[in-house]
Amino acid sequence: MANENKSSAEAYRERRKKQIAQAAKKSSKYSAARNKAVKIAVTVVSLLIAFSLVAYSAGSLLLNVFGLPQRLITVNTVDGYKITAAEFNYYYSGLYNDIWQYSKTYEEQYASSYGAGMGASLTGYDFNKSPSSQKYVGEDEFDEFGEDATWADYFKVAASRRAYITNYFYEEAMKKEYTLPEDELKAIDKEIDEIRKTANENDFSLKRYLSFLVGEGVNESLFRKLREKDKIALNYQNELSEEYNYSVTEEEIQKLYEENKENYDSVYFRLFAQSFTTEESEDTDAKTKQEAKAIANKMLDEIETYKDFNTLAYKYAPKSDKETYKNDDATAVKNITYTKVSESINKDLADWLFDKDRSVNDKTVILDESGNRYFIACVEKTKTLLQEPTVNVRHILIQFDNKDEQGNEIDLTQDIKNTAKSEIDAIYNEWKDGEKTVDSFAALAETRSEDRGSKENGGLYENVYRGQMVTAFEDWCYDPARKNGDTGIIETSYGYHLMYFVGRNDEPHWKFTARSTIGSQKYSEFIESLYKKAHDSESPNTRFLNYFTARLLENINRSYASSEPAGIGQSITPDTTKAPAETE
Repeated sequence: MANENKSSAEAYRERRKKQIAQAAKKSSKYSAARNKAVKIAVTVVSLLIAFSLVAYSAGSLLLNVFGLPQRLITVNTVDGYKITAAEFNYYYSGLYNDIWQYSKTYEEQYASSYGAGMGASLTGYDFNKSPSSQKYVGEDEFDEFGEDATWADYFKVAASRRAYITNYFYEEAMKKEYTLPEDELKAIDKEIDEIRKTANENDFSLKRYLSFLVGEGVNESLFRKLREKDKIALNYQNELSEEYNYSVTEEEIQKLYEENKENYDSVYFRLFAQSFTTEESEDTDAKTKQEAKAIANKMLDEIETYKDFNTLAYKYAPKSDKETYKNDDATAVKNITYTKVSESINKDLADWLFDKDRSVNDKTVILDESGNRYFIACVEKTKTLLQEPTVNVRHILIQFDNKDEQGNEIDLTQDIKNTAKSEIDAIYNEWKDGEKTVDSFAALAETRSEDRGSKENGGLYENVYRGQMVTAFEDWCYDPARKNGDTGIIETSYGYHLMYFVGRNDEPHWKFTARSTIGSQKYSEFIESLYKKAHDSESPNTRFLNYFTARLLENINRSYASSEPAGIGQSITPDTTKAPAETE
């Protein structure tokens, strides 16, 4: 824990500086992965002609060939910042590729479970369609798009504003003599090397390939400069965001709590649902509404304390669900607020749980008409504001392999558990035989852990609070004797966890959340002011802006003959001749 002589804001600042660095590192990984994901197969005929930009008509031909004009022509001026065509192309392609990739990823993840169209449903963008053929459904803060606006209209406006906002934070960072850490510079080098390798495999020069990937006029030098600018701006943004958190006072936190207790006070309770059907069913476990109510009331009568609850849930669960209730956590709802109960479970239940007269072991049956079920609930802890500090912990998970080839669960045998235990023991021994540091633990988590939610961050969970994790995990973290650097193996229903205790924080979860809420609001208001300034001050060179936008859209629209987005920079010619290597 932090030195007691430090203010909570100072302690918070020290803790979060490490988190900012980790977030920046993670963002760096994402940026490289995102651009690597956008693979392009294109062919062009290279033309070399003398440069002389004497008229727009002549210039339009030359712009198809040389990168230099795009790096000189200003397409928009925002608050005095001149945005070149090349920079506009870079940020336009970034916006387009981001939303395309998000939509496609969501589709791949959820379409098999929820049906086709999940990518468009979750992002508002259909990756199967051109941005110029689908309506923009995002926010329109300045009422500038109109009812018929397309995603292409949005990209055109947003590209200049992203360029301006990035430059603003970059210049502010430079005033404080910011530099990129070595690992982020190496990440850019690696990204460029990967692009160069792909370019060579397709018989393109790096310069020509970059024009397809991120836009006309973007050569290696400019690409590197813009990548470094992006990362420095993002790192400074992260720190500025945290500065707003540091500035939040205890008085502001208390005021927010008093005005929004429903978002912070919490309860612990046990919950079981007895479902019913309103239609005829061949399912032998299906119950009518009357049958379900009778079972719910019978179970209620048998509950003496919340400690009986899980055993009774197992008794009254359908045969197909009984295995679930062998785990005591199956009925536990821990450290949950009124708002969450009301929104995610049932408002009547929330009203009952948070009633001022509620006591431990109070029990009830509540009809959830919309869900065709009766809830049976029993209070474990009444309404309170938990003051325990949160903790930071790393873990490596080896799951029990109790699924068949079709993904169906099978009985968890001792042999299955022994296999998982042997693997986690081997990982533990590997760590103990090595440097035995937090960094070496994180490296093992990235390569060996089966927890997809934390492995990319070295197995790290920050600001863990009571009620967030399963009981065995929490009990290990909140052991009063726990010290920084402690390690150990625990078993949960998920498998075996190799644990590493990073440390306790200085604030309880509710206060950390309140501080972040207030700080985020202040930061958001600042960002909104920058976007308003961009909106009010921009002065586009309409002729060139329209020209380069049309070029970008022309290439994007042609790409929909394939399953992946094409390069943004140039038109795609037929698959006849590959471009000769150019001089960089």
